[in-house]
Amino acid sequence: MIIIMAVCLFEMKRIKLVLVIIFVCLFMVIANTEYEPPVIKRDAVLLINATQPENKVEGFVKKLWSRLEIKGGYTYELLGWRENLLIYKMQESGQLIQYDVITNTTTFITNLPELDPVTVVNTSEYLHIRKFSFWPTTKIANVRDISGMDVERSVLKHLVLRGNGLQNKSAYIAVIVQPIYGPQDIIILK
Repeated sequence: MIIIMAVCLFEMKRIKLVLVIIFVCLFMVIANTEYEPPVIKRDAVLLINATQPENKVEGFVKKLWSRLEIKGGYTYELLGWRENLLIYKMQESGQLIQYDVITNTTTFITNLPELDPVTVVNTSEYLHIRKFSFWPTTKIANVRDISGMDVERSVLKHLVLRGNGLQNKSAYIAVIVQPIYGPQDIIILK
C-alpha cells in the first residue's frame, strides 16, 4: 500500500511539473509578442492603433483576453475630431481622452473641446481580419445598441466594427473594432 501511494505521489508530481512547463512555455510565447489588433490594413492604407497598450504587461493582458475570447478592458465611444486630435470617451469611467495622430500621444482632458465637422464613412473596405485569409462582408443594418440608438454595424466574420468611421479634414478615419468576444480597439486609418 505504501508503495502504491509513493508511486501515485511521484506520478502527481510529474503531472504537476508537466503542467507548469506547459504554462511557462505558453506564457513565454504570448509575453514575447506584442499585442496586435484583430484587423490588418488593406493595400496602402496606414493603420494606427490609438488604444495600443503602453507596456508589455498591459499588452500581455490584452492579448490574453483576445486569445481566450474574454470581453475585457475598456469600451470606447468616438466623439469626433479636432484637427488631428481624435476625441473619445472611455465608457466605464466617463473619462475624455484626446489622441494625437501626429505625435502618437494620448492625453486625458476634462472638457469636451469644440469638434470639427466629420464625414461618416464605411470602413469595412479598408480592413482585413487578422485571423483569416478570406474577407467576408456580411452587413447587419440598423441594429439597436445598448443605449437604444440605431447603429449600422458591419460584421466581418468574427469581427464587429462598432458604427461607421469618422473621417476628419486630413483624411484620417477612426473606427472602433472588436472581435465578437474580445477587447475593443480604436483604429485610425489613412
